[in-house]
Amino acid sequence: MKFALLWFGYLNFHPFLNLVFLAFLLFPLRAEGLHRARNIIAIPIGIALFYHDTWLPGVNSILSQGSQVAGFSAAYLLELVNRFINWQMVGAGFVLLVAYLFLAQWIRIAVFTVAAIAWLNVLTLGGARDCIAAIIIGGFRDFRPFRRGGRTRGGGVAAD
Repeated sequence: MKFALLWFGYLNFHPFLNLVFLAFLLFPLRAEGLHRARNIIAIPIGIALFYHDTWLPGVNSILSQGSQVAGFSAAYLLELVNRFINWQMVGAGFVLLVAYLFLAQWIRIAVFTVAAIAWLNVLTLGGARDCIAAIIIGGFRDFRPFRRGGRTRGGGVAAD
């Protein structure tokens, strides 16, 4: 779901924080009590991380404006909710949920999630964007990632 929201530009995704949270969830625990405690702790952390990834205002801002919102009529609040919620994205989320429940019977979805978060972290590295852009724009034949001072990594001279 988070990847779909990211794809459509609804999230200010923080890849490293999500990777740390994923590592926390995937860390193997043998004791059943620790496993349950981790799952209970993960719920508020996951909600907080999701909120952190959204474009929504901070909690302090919402609380400070609460008195003004309390003065709104019910009809106006309903209109704001209808403007705020993208019903097409709610429908897409439902379709993703059904697809997940269907595919999870045969495929381990966690593998794709780990791969996607790892890829998003690779993309945020400094040189990765330049490398990918060079490959996309110029193709592989023009891309020389190890070129330094006119020499390639193998010691030969890079052609200009």
